[in-house]
Amino acid sequence: ASPAVTAATICEGEQAVLVATPTTGTIEWYADAALTNLLATGSTYTTTILTTTTNYYVVEVSNTACRSLSATSTVTVDPAPAAPAVSGASICSNSSTTLSATGSGGTINWYADAATSVLVGTGATLTTPALVQNTTYYVQETSAAGCNSAVAIATVTVNPLPAMPSSSPVTVCEGEDAILSATGSGSGDLVFYDNTQTEIGRTSMSVAVPNASLNLGVLTAGNYLYYVGEDDGSCVSILA
Repeated sequence: ASPAVTAATICEGEQAVLVATPTTGTIEWYADAALTNLLATGSTYTTTILTTTTNYYVVEVSNTACRSLSATSTVTVDPAPAAPAVSGASICSNSSTTLSATGSGGTINWYADAATSVLVGTGATLTTPALVQNTTYYVQETSAAGCNSAVAIATVTVNPLPAMPSSSPVTVCEGEDAILSATGSGSGDLVFYDNTQTEIGRTSMSVAVPNASLNLGVLTAGNYLYYVGEDDGSCVSILA
């Protein structure tokens, strides 16, 4: 009789371990139904790495060299999804961002390491924590059959903030113009904001003229809060 053999289901790029149960003889594993390409002998056989569904043919050889009918052991290979398409981002220091990935219908997983051992998120998007240095995330799709894609990389580039400009409190008499002033690095813009941090004025600096002023006009008696920051074209400093 043909030997009893196991089948297996694996993901593309994996190996399978197949088992045949002999009665008293020796098990032989073949790559072809004609039994001309002997692969191994013994009750177990570990396949090579497979990318397509593959049949193996198994016979038992008795002590008198008689062969049984062959049994077929099938390794079903489920395809791995393609690596997801991912976006990177460029942000300012101490900011967060939302990254996105597009897959083929499986589950998208985000990892902090290339070995995919530290899971940080699941789904089509990942909102990062506030970052202060360049950070790489590793993205993988898992199919419904449990097969994993290759890993895609999403990099967040973190740009440093400009230095905070210097400014001084302003005291004026009622009926006089209130003029804000600040000094920055000499590169980029000095930007003035009201108490809601809404921009109300902007001046480009130069090395020769690193300072700027903003005339608020005549204010009624009271205390007013304004801010100033330096904008280098990518990021704005902490507000003074």
